[in-house]
Amino acid sequence: MGLNLIQNGSYEEGVTLLHEYASINNSDVEVWNAIGFAYNNLGQFNQSLDLLSRATSLDPDHGFAWTNTGWALNELDRYDEAKIALNNAVLVDPDNKYAWSTLGYTLIRTGNYKEAIIALDKALLIDPKFSDAWNNLGWAYGEQKNYHLAISALENATIFDPKNGYAWNNLGRLYYLLGDKNKAMEALYTATDTRPDFDQGWYNLGNVLYAVGNSSGSIEAYRKAIKLNPENNIAKENLEILENNLI
Repeated sequence: MGLNLIQNGSYEEGVTLLHEYASINNSDVEVWNAIGFAYNNLGQFNQSLDLLSRATSLDPDHGFAWTNTGWALNELDRYDEAKIALNNAVLVDPDNKYAWSTLGYTLIRTGNYKEAIIALDKALLIDPKFSDAWNNLGWAYGEQKNYHLAISALENATIFDPKNGYAWNNLGRLYYLLGDKNKAMEALYTATDTRPDFDQGWYNLGNVLYAVGNSSGSIEAYRKAIKLNPENNIAKENLEILENNLI
């Protein structure tokens, strides 16, 4: 029941049940991996790592436990450690598309774009419709300023998952960079509709709305970005400039 709850997105309820089970049987690798996965989804990455380390100690060949470990380390900006965990994941489970895609993300974060593209291509060989891998591939190509391939990859990401707000955000940002404000605005409205909790989507929408002369809409978007992430200092600066201009 605990595993089913976690699979269905009821993370807190599932964790409660699995902790009760683990108090009786603390050698079940799947339980520790599932709790770690749940904590990742709840944003509790340090707690996740403690439990995932139990999973990988019990079974060093558990590819998903290594993948979830890499995910948590990425979120904590511990990219070198994440790379080690994810290399372990693809070594023991080379058909794990999530491991390859997450490794691609890690490599992008460390500036290794060519290696990232290789990893992401492997994820897409396993599943050509894997939206997250297409999104990361578009991000990697964008960092290389290969905008044609970047947009093509990001369009694939949104085709295979129309609710992938991160892909819509990246697509909108690239359209804006290339001067297509209308397409950028359309993509970023979709980004904020599908992922309203992502501050960068609102920030990028604020930039585009300002560029098309919609100052009030831009202010509203910046405010939403700051509410979601009070440390978004660029959004704060832009908002202050706009508000001062309206006084």
